[in-house]
Amino acid sequence: MDFDDELDEIEEYLIEQVIAYVIGIIGRRFDKQPCNDSMLSGGAYMNEVLEGHNDRCRRMFRMDKPVFVKFCKILKNKELLQDSFTISDCIGALDGAHIPANLPLNQQVSFHNRKNDITQNVLVAYPDARFPHPPEGKYYVVDAGYANTKRFLAPYRGVRYHLQDYRGRKNPPRTKEELYNHRHSSLRNVTEHCFGVLKSRFLILKFVPAYPFETQRDIVFAACVLHNYIRLEGKNDWIFTRYENMADENVPSEENDQVEVVASRSSARVQRVNQRQASLLRDSIAHDLWSARD
Repeated sequence: MDFDDELDEIEEYLIEQVIAYVIGIIGRRFDKQPCNDSMLSGGAYMNEVLEGHNDRCRRMFRMDKPVFVKFCKILKNKELLQDSFTISDCIGALDGAHIPANLPLNQQVSFHNRKNDITQNVLVAYPDARFPHPPEGKYYVVDAGYANTKRFLAPYRGVRYHLQDYRGRKNPPRTKEELYNHRHSSLRNVTEHCFGVLKSRFLILKFVPAYPFETQRDIVFAACVLHNYIRLEGKNDWIFTRYENMADENVPSEENDQVEVVASRSSARVQRVNQRQASLLRDSIAHDLWSARD
């Protein structure tokens, strides 16, 4: 390591310590009870605050909006803060998780995952208001296990994707494809948080219950309904808070098995056209992100 690199690391460390210290003081001094009834969180909530009245920004961050915006720009220049994947036509993210299942031997064929375990493959849409048919011109982001289509955009294959792959000052996205994948992963990461919270709260989802399969299925439904209810009503819920404060690279990822369906010749042609259009759309988004990075 040369002297300049060592100075950069020292500077980054000092900035991180100052930020942690300030946040710690704010957290101890001010009550964390919500001062509004917003149902938004993360980037969406930040936009709501910054587009709202200045008094709200003062209450939340103890500074005026122009001062806070400038502070964010300083953090971005130090690569300690990054923009979220904000594409106006993206309405959410999809992901799947495997929940252990218990079935008779003669019914297990359809429930084997790639590890040969017997599981339910649970699909989550976040948010789920328009699932499974997004409006024309809108789309969900999905992982590489899905086909890339106009309404379900996948990442570039063979290109760095996971957030930990970009961690550190020396590992920023170097191409438009990498930048797209990084922003795509940042957005899809919300579903990883959802699964983490769900399984941490309802431990029954981590082992195989000895119930009829219909009951096992209903347990998953009930857990998801309660999860959504707590998300709406429990603003300071301890499990949600723990996962929201967790570094993105420490969130366990879920493996999702997707089975390719053999299509007829006519539908296969339609699918190829759809995938070509989706590839053009993805390239256009990547180009726009790369052009706007400065």
